[in-house]
Amino acid sequence: MMRGLSGRDSLGPTEGMLFVFPTSEYQGIWMKDMHFPIDIVWLDERGTVVTIEENARPESFPKVFEPTSRARFVIEANAYFMNSFNIRVGSVVSIPNDALPADLQKQ
Repeated sequence: MMRGLSGRDSLGPTEGMLFVFPTSEYQGIWMKDMHFPIDIVWLDERGTVVTIEENARPESFPKVFEPTSRARFVIEANAYFMNSFNIRVGSVVSIPNDALPADLQKQ
């Protein structure tokens, strides 16, 4: 989890990385060893977007980006991905059941 997308040269246009944390906390994300800008999206346990950091740039390191409220999930995607799909704070993102921790899986 600490490495995330660090060291990669790019992502495909619809690719991203989902981080699933064991508990809801103020999950900090940094741009160490990143080679391209990304959107960082924090979601609560229900998949509701609580914070978006759009176009986080590699040169921002060592800044740590943090959500405005506790988050259980973080999505990293290409810069402006969230805007291009009209994802905003308050949007609900559907996370596949098999990617959810056991305590959140739908039976």
